[in-house]
Amino acid sequence: MDDFVIVKDGNTGQIIESESHPCPWENDKGKIKEVYIKDGVTKVGARAFSDCYSLTKVVIGNSVKSIGEYAFTNDDSLTDLTLGNSVETIEMDALYGISIKTLVLPASIKNLTNYSLLALWDLENIEISGSNLYQSKDGILYADGGKTLFLYPAKRKGEYTIPSNVTKIAEDAFAYSNLTKIVVPDTVTELGDGAFEYNESLETLIFGKGATSIPYCCCYYDRGLKNVTIPEGITTIEDAAFWWCTSLESVTLPTSITKITRPFEKDTKVITQNKNLIRLEDGSFTIGFYVNVAAKEMYKNTFKVLELVNKERRKEGLSDLVMDQSLLETAMLRGFENVIYWSHTRPDGEECFSANSRMMGENIATGQTSPEQVMNAWMNSSGHRANILGSTYKSIGIGCVYIQGTYYWVQCFGTDVDTSVSSSTYTDKDNTRSVLVKKDKEYYNVEIELSSNNLNVGETADISVIWNRSCIKDSGLIIQSSNPSVCEVNGERLIAKNPGTADIIMYYNGYPEAAITKHVTVRAKINDTNSLKTTQKTKTSKTNKTTQKKIAKASIKKLKNKKSKKVIVQINKIKNVNGYQIVYANNKNFKKASTVMTIKTNCTIKKLKKKKTYYIKVRAYKKTASGKKTFGAYSKVMKIKISK
Repeated sequence: MDDFVIVKDGNTGQIIESESHPCPWENDKGKIKEVYIKDGVTKVGARAFSDCYSLTKVVIGNSVKSIGEYAFTNDDSLTDLTLGNSVETIEMDALYGISIKTLVLPASIKNLTNYSLLALWDLENIEISGSNLYQSKDGILYADGGKTLFLYPAKRKGEYTIPSNVTKIAEDAFAYSNLTKIVVPDTVTELGDGAFEYNESLETLIFGKGATSIPYCCCYYDRGLKNVTIPEGITTIEDAAFWWCTSLESVTLPTSITKITRPFEKDTKVITQNKNLIRLEDGSFTIGFYVNVAAKEMYKNTFKVLELVNKERRKEGLSDLVMDQSLLETAMLRGFENVIYWSHTRPDGEECFSANSRMMGENIATGQTSPEQVMNAWMNSSGHRANILGSTYKSIGIGCVYIQGTYYWVQCFGTDVDTSVSSSTYTDKDNTRSVLVKKDKEYYNVEIELSSNNLNVGETADISVIWNRSCIKDSGLIIQSSNPSVCEVNGERLIAKNPGTADIIMYYNGYPEAAITKHVTVRAKINDTNSLKTTQKTKTSKTNKTTQKKIAKASIKKLKNKKSKKVIVQINKIKNVNGYQIVYANNKNFKKASTVMTIKTNCTIKKLKKKKTYYIKVRAYKKTASGKKTFGAYSKVMKIKISK
C-alpha cells in the first residue's frame, strides 16, 4: 500500500480507532509506509496508527489540534515526523518508541505531560520557537522560562551537568537516557517522579544540596548505577527510588534523612550517618530507638499450644502443623514487641508480616495464664479460629512471654517448612531483647514516674518505667540530673544528697525530644546537737518505725468506663506509701485475677471485655531499704460493667 488517503470522520473530525470503531486500515497496518493527514482533521485519535511497523513518514496537517494516546506507539521505523502549526496537545505515549532524531514542536503546543514524549530512544535534538510555555536550548526542552528542565534527548551520551539556572527537573526528564554521569546543581530544589529512571548506562549520579527529597522511582531500573552522592540537606527518600539498581553495592545516607521507607534493593548496603535511622528485616527503614525488655520465654507452654492446635486440626481432618525454627523465633520476638505495643502492627510502625517474609498469618493474645485458656479464647473467635484451621498452612511458630505476672501469646503461621524443631531443643529461660520503637507518639506508650519528688537528705526515690501496663527494669532509659550535688542518679533510683532542687530529665537514646522532666526538692536533715534531742529523736524514730509497719487500708474513690474496653480506677491517696496494687477479675472470687502496679492515684486498666462485669480491689504498698514491698489491707471490692 504505497498510496493512502485519510478521510476524516464526518461527525467528529477525528481519526479514531477503538474496539467499537476500528480504523478501516486495521488489517493493513503493516503495509502503511507514509501517512499524510490533510486539513479538516482536528484530532488523531487513540491508537489510530499504532503498530504500523513499516511506517517511515508522517505529516500532520495544520488543522489537527490533538494527538491522542498511543496514536503512533511502537512505530519504530518512523524517522520523519512533521507536526502541523495548530497542535496543542500530545497525549500519553502518543509517540512512544518512534525513531526520530530531531523533534520539531510547533509554537501552538500547550499541553505536554511526562508521558507525551516518552521513550524516544533515538532523539538527539528538540526544537521549538515562538512558544510562551516551552523553550529549547542546546537541543534540550525547557519550561517556565528555562527554570524547569522538561526533557533531555535520550540518544545523547557522555556526562552532563545540569545548568545552574534550572530549579526543577520534570518527571521522566532523563528517562531512557544514555548518559554515564549526571551532576545536579545546588540550584535544583525539586525533582519529579522518575526523573532519572531507566538509565541503564548511568554509572554516577551526584545530587545537589538544593532539593530536600529524592522522589518515587527517581532512579528506577538504572541497572548500571554504581555511585550515588546524597548530600546533607536531603530529608526524604521515597519508595522505589533506587529499585532495580542492581550494580549499586553501597550508598551512604546523611544525618539529615528523617523520612525513608523502601527506596533501595535489599542487597544494597546502606551506611547511615543518622544513628536513629534503622534498617528493618525486609530492607525498609524507620527512625526509631530501642527499648530493652527483660522477660521469661516460656517454651514449655509454646509446645503445649502446638499440641492443642494440632488436636483441633485433626478434628477437622486437617494435617498437623510443624513448629518451624524461624517462625518460632519470630513469634517469641513478637511476644516481646507486644509487651511494648500490643497490636498486629509492630512498635516500629510496620505490619507484623515484616518480621518474617514467610509469615502469612498471626494470632495474638494477652492475659490468659495457660495454653488451654489461650487456645479456648482463640477457638471462640472466628478470625483466630480461621488461622488455626487454615488449610494452606503447613508450619507455625508460637511465642509465650511472661513479664510482671502477665503472659503474652503469639502464633505465626506459614505455608512452608524451613527447619522443623522439637520441644527437646528448648527450655524456659530469662532473656532480654531490644525492641525497636518508631519515633512517633502513637508508639511511645510509656509512663515514667518517681515514687516521690520531695525528699530529705539521705532518702531515695525509685523511678518506674511503665510500658503498656508492664513496669520494665533497665529498659535503656537515660536519666540525668540537672544538679547532681543535690540529687544524684544511681541506675533507676534517685539519692538526695544536699538541700536544693534539681530537674530529673528522662528519655531514650535517639528520642530526646520526647524527654520527660520531673522536678525534685531535697530538704535538709534535722541536725541533732544534744542528748535531749537525741532521746526525742530515738522515741520519734521508734514511733515512726512502728507506724511504717502498719499501712493504711486503701479505698477506691470511683470507677469510670468512659472509653472502649477501659476502666479508670480512682484511688483515695494515702500518705507515705510508694504505690498501689490493683487486682481485677470478671468474677467475685477473683479466680484468674490480673494485677496492675501503679504509683498514681488514677490508673487506666485496658483491654477488658465488653458487656462483662469486673470486680476490682486495691491495696497500698511501701518498699523496704532492700526494695521488698510491704502491703496494706485490701480495699472494699467495687464492680463495674463494661458498656463501652
